[in-house]
Amino acid sequence: MSKSRSATNTQRLALAKQGTQVVGLSLGYTDTPMTAGVEAEKNDPADVVAAAYDGLVAGAPEVLADDTSQQVKAGPAAPVEALYAPFTG
Repeated sequence: MSKSRSATNTQRLALAKQGTQVVGLSLGYTDTPMTAGVEAEKNDPADVVAAAYDGLVAGAPEVLADDTSQQVKAGPAAPVEALYAPFTG
């Protein structure tokens, strides 16, 4: 489990008693000033906000806002051969 996911889960448990909803949001590169120098495909910020809002309304504990975040989350569950294929040719 990543440090950010662990921190999110810790806050979710700590704040549940007061009724605060905590939603983890995972995303790849998104077209913001912070990624202006990155030469890669980027998400539209409006799409990320829409996904986050939909997850919040649905009561989701986690939102995977794009294909990149979905692939990253699925990666550890893949067979070991699939995880290391890019390195073994």
